[in-house]
Amino acid sequence: MDGRTCIKLTGAGQYKIDAIQLSNVIIVSAGATLYLQDITITGGNLSDGVAFTDPAPTNSGGGIYNYGELNIQSGVRITGNITNDGMSNHGGGGLFNAKGATVFMTGGEISGNTAGHAGGGVCNQGAFNLSGSAVIKGFI
Repeated sequence: MDGRTCIKLTGAGQYKIDAIQLSNVIIVSAGATLYLQDITITGGNLSDGVAFTDPAPTNSGGGIYNYGELNIQSGVRITGNITNDGMSNHGGGGLFNAKGATVFMTGGEISGNTAGHAGGGVCNQGAFNLSGSAVIKGFI
């Protein structure tokens, strides 16, 4: 997603976006806004031997790498994502929120993700606003 882009993905709880263990699932670019509701983000894999997707500068954010604005709403599941290449600065198996980026999480769940270093669920370097019935397991 490039700058000045706003996308809303609503899956009615029946759909998932699966990277089938090949790369990040989603990268939100600076200036872009993504709304997620009733959808599963899974299958992101940034481990040894798995190439990362540009423009991510590191192997962080297996599920979502956020440079922009990310809105996680009810019914979202971010699960089954991995970042584990043994490097000391790679984290956020489920979600990596970069410096200058913003997450608004009002619902949903981030759980069942793995990171070799920091934040199996979330590695946060930006602004992270948590409210409502949101659940996060593995936050740093």
